[in-house]
Amino acid sequence: MRINDVYKPLNNSVDWLSTRIDLLQQELDTIRMNDPQPATSIDISNITSIDTRFAAMEDRLKSYEDMHDRFTSPIMRYLDTLSTQMMNVQKDIGKLNDQHDFQEEGSTSIARFRRTSLDGKEPAEHLPYTAAEVDQITSKLYTAIDTLEGRLEK
Repeated sequence: MRINDVYKPLNNSVDWLSTRIDLLQQELDTIRMNDPQPATSIDISNITSIDTRFAAMEDRLKSYEDMHDRFTSPIMRYLDTLSTQMMNVQKDIGKLNDQHDFQEEGSTSIARFRRTSLDGKEPAEHLPYTAAEVDQITSKLYTAIDTLEGRLEK
């Protein structure tokens, strides 16, 4: 399915960013433990905090996390929307197939697809979408997925 072509690379990128953030945090912890800031005064008991030295690194790490969230959140919401729409379309297609199968089983005559009504009225449509509307929705979904793939490739 085409949504997997978009989701898997995106998920791999998210995993890679998360791993990099974890590694940066581990490097910060290692640096803090191994390289304490030397004292700036004659009084050796007054040691400057290492946190002041690496505050900029923590800010950078936080900005990477924010960038990660700003990048992935809209895409994940968009993928959830596409997934929901695809499930709805698949349900409707299933209903169409079930209705078609039921109509085929009901009669062996040549006119089995166009049964005459007992009261002379046209048969009522049972589904919310026609076949043309399902095709149109499916086309829009694939166009949206192609657009998203194009954005991700840039």
